[in-house]
This record gives sequence, C-alpha cells and structure tokens, in this order.
Amino acid sequence: MKNQSVMTYIMTIWFISEIIMFFIMTWFIHLYITQSVELDIRSSLTQQVTSLSENIVNDNGILSVNESRIKKKYSDMYIVIIDDKGDIIWGSVPDGVQIDKKRAFAPANVIAENISYYYIDRDIKHISDKGFVRAYVSKNDILKSYIPVKALSFGGVTVVFVILTVAMLHALKRFRTCTNRLKTF
Repeated sequence: MKNQSVMTYIMTIWFISEIIMFFIMTWFIHLYITQSVELDIRSSLTQQVTSLSENIVNDNGILSVNESRIKKKYSDMYIVIIDDKGDIIWGSVPDGVQIDKKRAFAPANVIAENISYYYIDRDIKHISDKGFVRAYVSKNDILKSYIPVKALSFGGVTVVFVILTVAMLHALKRFRTCTNRLKTF
C-alpha cells in the first residue's frame, strides 16, 4: 500500500509538471510568434517601401505614379505621397490616422480607430526635396498570415501533452498491476 501511495504521489507531481509545462510552452509560442510578426512587419515594410519609392518617377519636376501597378503590387498597404509641407500629394491613409509630418526612417506605429498600423517613409528617388512616400500596413492583416503557424504550434503542444498524459496513465496502470501481483505472492 505504501508503494502505491508513493507512486500516486509521483504521478500527481508528474501530471502537475506537465500542466505547468503546457502553459509555459504555449506562452513562449505566443511570445515567439508575436516577436516574429513584429520583425516580419519591420523588415518587409522597409523593403517594400524602398521598392515602392523607386516606382515613383520624377518627370521634369512632376511626379508620375503608376496607380494600377502600385495598387496591384501593394494591395495590402495604404500608400501616400507627402510633400515637404506635410500635405498629401497622392494616395490615402487609413481612417482616423493623422498625418505626422515628421519622417519615420525606421518603422513607426500609430493606432487609429482601435487598429494598430505600422508605417515607414522613404525619399522618392531623385526628388527627395519635394516629398516622400509613406506606407501603412495593418498589424491585424499581418497577424492573419500567422494563424496557421500558431494553430500548428498550439496543436503540437497539445498532442505532446496528451501523449505524455496517456504514457503516464499507462505507467500508473502497469505499476498497479505489478504491485497487485506482488501482493498475491
């Protein structure tokens, strides 16, 4: 009987440890994915806006914007060209966003109508004295692309938890069977 209570104690500690590890692992997965999203937004936004600024052409002092190409290639972004006074020359901003006249050469964050947007500015090639291009991207739109990764990660942790629990219960059942056999001798 004493062996059985010791084994039950050990299994209880094991099960509690599994539960704690399950929550710690899901918390780390959440943190990791959140940080990945932040890095992804910053890196891809920087690359895309740099490429975008090269697609805007200065034709004898007049900006030339290929709207259909830009809208097709950058459909997930709000794009705006801002002059040196802070006025919009072309494009649109998300609803509720106030234009910050100060340039953001590193990705910056703004919240409008409870939606978080990242934005970055780049000079327009060959005409940096006349304005700059700014692109906004919604953090929620980027998070949507990470839903499958998050689901697989959380699913994997859950499968590991279930397998360990079944193994623990199987070990407990075998232990009880062995102790019952020993009692009969």
